Amino acid sequence: MDRAQKFGLLLAAVLLNSLGYAAIQWLRPTGVVVTTWVDSLVPFLPIFVIPYALYVPLVLLPFLLLWKDDSYPRMAAGMILCLGISLLVYLVFQTSVLRPEVEVTDLWTWAVSLFYAGDRPLNVYPSLHVSMSLLATLFIAERRPRAGMLLAPLTALVALSTVFIRQHAIVDVAGGIALALAIFWTRKTWGPALRGTGKGGKKAF
Repeated sequence: MDRAQKFGLLLAAVLLNSLGYAAIQWLRPTGVVVTTWVDSLVPFLPIFVIPYALYVPLVLLPFLLLWKDDSYPRMAAGMILCLGISLLVYLVFQTSVLRPEVEVTDLWTWAVSLFYAGDRPLNVYPSLHVSMSLLATLFIAERRPRAGMLLAPLTALVALSTVFIRQHAIVDVAGGIALALAIFWTRKTWGPALRGTGKGGKKAF
């Protein structure tokens, strides 16, 4: 796969995660509320806006680390598949989450208020923050185990942040984990068309 094709896959993922995401919110402005009484037991912790904001660099990281790896096409296809499935779910069955009224008293509540203003409480099940972060870490860990181990705690923090700052409900997190694992575990089923030779003459998957 040449550089232009690799960049094209990266661009497709970025556009789906930005313009595609926003378009679904515009097309489906209301949704079923998935917040339950269980979510009310989870504390509101504005400081978790920090790991929440690290979603973008974490999701872009496999595109950087695996750029010259023969597993790049499969990784990129998996990320795009995750986005595509999620957007289709949002379009067919839009979901929403209840948010608290946030009083800006410090840097963290201010940052949370910015996220609230820029992202409507829609497109919540399954959580893209969770599914894409987990999938990114799994693909990295597959080729670079040490890097994957280092990223695992951050991935967990990103998942926790989605409920701690009330961007998602617990069910969204579960859905995101299930989607990521399903895509990763079935990669040998949908990936053969992208098969390449990996390091040391081994198949990339």
